[in-house]
Amino acid sequence: MQGPACSELPTARQHAQLAVSQRRSAGRLGRSPGRAFLPGDAPVERISDAPGGGGADRDAFRGLVIDDFGAGYSNFDRIWRLRPDIVKIDREMTRRVTIEPLARRMFTGIISVLREAGALVCVEGIETEAEALCAIDANADLLQGDYFAPGSAVLPAENARSDMFARLIAGHRAGFAEFQKRQHSRLVPYLAVLKNAVQDLSFGAKFQPAVQGLLKLPGARRCYLIGSDGLQIGANVDAERDVYSKDPRFAVMQPTEGTDWQTRPYFRRAIETPGNVQITRPYLSVTGPKLCVTLSFAFEASDGSQQVLCVDLDFAELAGKDVAYGVSSLHT
Repeated sequence: MQGPACSELPTARQHAQLAVSQRRSAGRLGRSPGRAFLPGDAPVERISDAPGGGGADRDAFRGLVIDDFGAGYSNFDRIWRLRPDIVKIDREMTRRVTIEPLARRMFTGIISVLREAGALVCVEGIETEAEALCAIDANADLLQGDYFAPGSAVLPAENARSDMFARLIAGHRAGFAEFQKRQHSRLVPYLAVLKNAVQDLSFGAKFQPAVQGLLKLPGARRCYLIGSDGLQIGANVDAERDVYSKDPRFAVMQPTEGTDWQTRPYFRRAIETPGNVQITRPYLSVTGPKLCVTLSFAFEASDGSQQVLCVDLDFAELAGKDVAYGVSSLHT
């Protein structure tokens, strides 16, 4: 008996050859010419141990599927070594994304990395609408589970789930629009004061007085200035409440004048699009013990040089009840 139908999202690559199944079908698929199925907990000591593992053997198969990614031996090392065509996310990960904020925030990144590795990503074990919406939001290529169709020896008709997917896509679109609206309303005070600080700096104001308005906002933790070469100009200016909450473990790594930020995405994006506010996803900074997000803005200083003003915000305070969702692209 085959597993639940594997449903392709409207935005997925349309002509991918699929070889997806529950583990109980692994033997049959593994013997089928042109397809290889590798359960996630099957150890592989060498690439040549697995069907389609590399070289000429790899070319002999039209598709290599890795099942149960995220469980047992099925990890990124296996992805790098085997270069699968399809990776199926383990059911336990699918379940966690609806109940654990950290898992939810990481889910999109995990799927993105797998796709960059050249694989289609199938989220399996979907049993609820919430799990389906999480998979859609994370940009999965394929969805599979009893929520769409119970296990059957006969595949459903091609368009049997069209109405369900139309409802899911519409629900996701509406939910995401509401999320962006809530997020933007939280950011409005920071955006307004950030632009005031940039204006003052562009007219030649000293850094510390120029950013005091920002640091008085409840979620602001620190401000710093970066030159066009990526090197920090002067020291951080911390919010008064943040001075006493630094993590002593990271004391030796505190940024100072001359710290190189040129590899940071928030610096690069700001330099590439001056005059536009950029915002990061949540991350742990060495400057404090809590997750933060960084707003950055590139502008022309009074001496004609290009500089980037950055302000770190407390992620939990900024996100509120949306703490599980990270922070999306900013539109101002």
